[in-house]
Amino acid sequence: MANNRFPLELLPDVAQLEIETYLSLADKINLAMACKATLKNAKQLDQNGYYYKSLDSFDQHSEYDKDLDKKFRYNGSIFFNSRMHAMQKNLKQAGLYILKGRIDEALAIIDKDPDLLLQVIPAITLKKHPSHDGEKHIGRTLYQLALGTYDHELYEAIGQRIESKYGRDIKAKQFHEQFPNGVKSTKSFRAVFDALIKTMAADTTIAFINDQNIMNDETRAALQSLTKSLARSDGYTTGVHFDLQIVIDLIEAYDEGYDEFINENKKWDRRACYWRCAFGLIESFMPYFVAMALNEKNDFSDVMEGKKKVTRSAVVDDGSDFFDARLGDSRYIICGHWWQVGWLRNADTDAGLKTFVRLTQKNLDNLSSNCNNQQALNCKK
Repeated sequence: MANNRFPLELLPDVAQLEIETYLSLADKINLAMACKATLKNAKQLDQNGYYYKSLDSFDQHSEYDKDLDKKFRYNGSIFFNSRMHAMQKNLKQAGLYILKGRIDEALAIIDKDPDLLLQVIPAITLKKHPSHDGEKHIGRTLYQLALGTYDHELYEAIGQRIESKYGRDIKAKQFHEQFPNGVKSTKSFRAVFDALIKTMAADTTIAFINDQNIMNDETRAALQSLTKSLARSDGYTTGVHFDLQIVIDLIEAYDEGYDEFINENKKWDRRACYWRCAFGLIESFMPYFVAMALNEKNDFSDVMEGKKKVTRSAVVDDGSDFFDARLGDSRYIICGHWWQVGWLRNADTDAGLKTFVRLTQKNLDNLSSNCNNQQALNCKK
């Protein structure tokens, strides 16, 4: 709409904040007085769609009269609902930018309204492609969303803003709420990948024809079980959104199980299937920041080793998106290129992937130590 204005006229006359139902008449009067005190600032928000002309009625009340409660019900509710709507809209948009690794856009919204850093998003769903069911994140602040993505550039920038405006204790509190059990990974998928390799190695039907995977029921069931173990049907709350230790488990299982694929005529088909269907499947669950790191075209090794920043592109070299619906089925992605059967493994790339995982974990470990130190200082006060 023109000037990005919110159509306040669409709000019902009885619109009200939930908190209003719990306010006494005296509290409503105090709230109305607060509206009057902030009227000047509210009017300045007009260009962003926060101001409604009926707010002028607050200027008419230098003291309470018997109709104030009724007028507050309409005018106060309209103002606060419009402000609340705008804040929630910006909060959700910033959250989506964070989940998609769009650092500049996320910080621009935060810098315009720093109070968003104290707000909790009740629920936000990230859809990675049109047919994706979506990843639902529940009850998180913007900082906590960033922490879950491993995006150290973004969560450090947001953390600095929280410290500057609200203090280190608020930052530490949000951090510990996100990682109530610490940041160390405790779950291993190694046994899962060991079993998957044995299942694939025994599957004489594995093939890749016309972009379609051919496999027996045992292999298909094993992949479906892996998918189920990675999905979070109850939504994402605390911790990281995806445990990158899984990447190391997959690579090491492949390295040690390499000779399991002994059938000379089928071993390369089976190895390719492992990377296409297992590694590609894992990629489909990765946060955008991690995916964009794996999608690096020119500086893959330097990015993996932390020598260069992620360029933050999810566009693969054929113009498609990293999180294309074919990911984990008929393709996987490394170095900005999608692969099916041609690229199977490279020792340097494997080492780079493991280094990247360990660096992202180390970044969280260091931040955890800092927040623990801050918490200890608070306890001594």
